[in-house]
Amino acid sequence: MTMPGRRDGQAVDRVPPPGKVPRRCMGRQRAKARLAASWRSNYRRMAGGAVQGTMITCEHLDSSMCAFAVSASRTRCLLEKHGLGRGRQELLHCRTSDIEAGKYLSNYVETDECINACGLDRNTIGISSDSLLETHFTQKLCSPQCYNACPNIVDLYFNLAAGEGRFLPVVCAGIGSSVAAAPVAAAPESGSEEVACGPTQLEEAAIALSPALL
Repeated sequence: MTMPGRRDGQAVDRVPPPGKVPRRCMGRQRAKARLAASWRSNYRRMAGGAVQGTMITCEHLDSSMCAFAVSASRTRCLLEKHGLGRGRQELLHCRTSDIEAGKYLSNYVETDECINACGLDRNTIGISSDSLLETHFTQKLCSPQCYNACPNIVDLYFNLAAGEGRFLPVVCAGIGSSVAAAPVAAAPESGSEEVACGPTQLEEAAIALSPALL
């Protein structure tokens, strides 16, 4: 008697039902290449935040557009608060920082979609890694809606974390984020269900390069 799923006593691979894509393991180099391609694709889609026909100088940006913007020279803009004396109103001013953005980033004002998806505020003063200590912010940053679609923001916080000896994909894994446990998630439009398998999942996460390096 032949059992279902067997032929002449030999095991037969089951055929997945229609529309079901089998999950497969992926090697380190393939995962790395997939992630890099995804970041480049995301950078190309960032044209919505680029300021067409204008060379951005941070000092010329309105304070409402300053935070998380990148100048034409690839330096990040930061928002500062200036007091006008005792009892007088403080003014917000945009200036150029000494922090360089990723090589694919320039002349860019962050979109409202990414500001919201990553849990940010356009009135953020300065550039600091302190937000990475806040669980609520880290959950938003590590969410697929932010991590996979907002490379400008991820590039910034990847490098802020690295400056303190921390690795952002590991930080994300620590809060249970799937984007770090399976870096292939950074390519949501690929249609593939390939994943880093078994005990190598966190090891594969370690190849998740900063978009600044791609």
